[in-house]
Amino acid sequence: MIILGLDSIRSLCDKMNNPQDKLRFIHIAGTNGKGSTGTFIASILKEAGYKVGVFSSPAVFKPEETIRVGNRCISRKDYEEGMAYIDGLCEKLNQEQGIVVTPFERETALCFWYFEKKQCDIVVLECGMGGLTDSTNIVKNTLVSVFTPISIDHVDFLGNTLTQIATVKAGIIKAGAKIVSAPCQAEVKSALEAEAGKYGSVVNITKVSGFKKNELGIRGVNQNENASVAVEAIRQLPEEYKITDTNIKNGLHNAKIRGRFDLVSPKPAIILDGGHNPQAGRCLAQNLEFYYPNKDIILVVGMLKNKDHVDYLKQVLPLAKAVLTVSTDGDRGFSAEDLAREAIIAANELGEDTAKISSIGGIEEAVEIARLMSGKSGVIVVCGSFTILSRV
Repeated sequence: MIILGLDSIRSLCDKMNNPQDKLRFIHIAGTNGKGSTGTFIASILKEAGYKVGVFSSPAVFKPEETIRVGNRCISRKDYEEGMAYIDGLCEKLNQEQGIVVTPFERETALCFWYFEKKQCDIVVLECGMGGLTDSTNIVKNTLVSVFTPISIDHVDFLGNTLTQIATVKAGIIKAGAKIVSAPCQAEVKSALEAEAGKYGSVVNITKVSGFKKNELGIRGVNQNENASVAVEAIRQLPEEYKITDTNIKNGLHNAKIRGRFDLVSPKPAIILDGGHNPQAGRCLAQNLEFYYPNKDIILVVGMLKNKDHVDYLKQVLPLAKAVLTVSTDGDRGFSAEDLAREAIIAANELGEDTAKISSIGGIEEAVEIARLMSGKSGVIVVCGSFTILSRV
C-alpha cells in the first residue's frame, strides 16, 4: 500500500513525542544509487568515530536490515518491541481519527524511535520514493540534502517527465541545509535550483573522481559517481564534524552493501542486482561488460508490474546467452509469462534472437536451470527486482 503525504506520519510521530526532532540528518533522494551512496557516507562517518544511524529500503534479505546503527541491524527483539509500540499507536489513531498509517510509514517511525533510543550522532536517511511527500520528509534537522542520479521511475506517483520527478524529489531541501547532487540533466538541475533558490541556497554539483577498483568496497563502474557524491556530502557537513582524509579513504574501502551487483558465488559467478529501471539496467550492462567480458551470461529476471519492463530489458538483453523470466509476488507482482512477452518485444526492437527467452515461473527452478546451462565458467545474473533476491 502506497499513500503519499505527511499527515499520517506526522500524527504518528506526534504520538511518539517526535523522536525525529532530536536527531540530525543527511537526507538522500534520487532514482538510482541512494543505497550505495548512503552506505559510503555512513562508512566514512563510522571511520571518523560517529554513531551513525542508517535507514534504507527496500529490505532484501530480512526486515531488520533497513534500520542499522554502524554495521549492525536493529535486533529482532528491538524491532518487535518498537513495532508493537507503534502498531498500538496506529490502532488508536485509526479508531480516534480514522487515520491509516502505511507499513512504510510505520517503519520510518520505527527508525526514528530506534535512532533516538541509541542516541545516534547523525542519521543517513534514504527516501523510500520521491521526496516532498515521502514519509521521511517529516524531518527538520537536515544538514545535507543529497541527490543521486534522477531518471524516469514511479511515474504513477511522481509524474512522467524528468522535471516533474525532480521537482518532487527536490522537496527534501530544507532551509540552512547544504545541497549536493550527482551530475545531472539540465531539467533536473533546473528543478533542484528552483527549490534551492527559495532558501537562498546553491546546488553543489559533484565532480566525479576516478577511484581505482580496490579503493571502493562496493563493486560497479557506477560506484565512482556514488562514492564521489558521498565524499562531497561529507565535505559539506558543518565544521564540528571532524573527518580526515584517512577516514574518507578507509570508509570508501570498507563500505559494503547487499543486492547491488552483489557476487554471492564464484563458480559459477552468481550476481544479485535489484536495480529495476532503465538507468539501473544500463549500469548493470556496463558492469557486466567491464567485469565479465566474453563470458556466457544467463539472466534470471523478475520485475514488478509498474516498471518499464521493455526499456530495462533492452539494456541487458544483448549481453545474454539466455533470459529466464520468473514471477514476482504481491499486489505489484508480474507473471513470468507476461514478462517473457515484454522481453520478446524488447528483443524484436533490438533485432535479438527471441529463442533465448524462456518463461520459467519459480525463482528456485530458474536458478537451477541457469546453473546447469552455465557450468562453472558462466555468469548468472538474478536481476530486475529486490523482491526476488532473498529467495536466491
